[in-house]
Amino acid sequence: MAVFTWNDKFSVSVESMDKQHKYFLDLLNNLNDQIQQKYDDETVTVAIHKLFNYAAFHFRDEENILNTTGFTGLKEQHREHGFFMEQVNEMEESLKHGDRVQLGSVVSFLKDWFMNHIMSEDKKYAAYLKIRYASESLTLDAD
Repeated sequence: MAVFTWNDKFSVSVESMDKQHKYFLDLLNNLNDQIQQKYDDETVTVAIHKLFNYAAFHFRDEENILNTTGFTGLKEQHREHGFFMEQVNEMEESLKHGDRVQLGSVVSFLKDWFMNHIMSEDKKYAAYLKIRYASESLTLDAD
């Protein structure tokens, strides 16, 4: 059961970033399904690790685009991304040590952080890019 469904209001108007955000949601929904179906700790840990690795990939791409375009909020994005990675890493470590208490809050944290991050921080660069590239066809991709 999907805990989070993509809505066009989450779009940042950069196709590669929207695709990555959608894939992240797929990973999050998959993790939720595994938790709800009471998969073993190892399976859940692998799903969290996959989400962690994908987030790191996505954050690098996003920060590369923002750096290339001169977005002045890059430091705040980097700080937010670092906080997220620390939290997910702590969750992963807790699971490795058999702490199932946090499983119920894992998906809730990830969903809330993701939604709030897109709607506050990512929307800032979406507005910036829209203004900066208003006269150009905006097709940014990270190198």
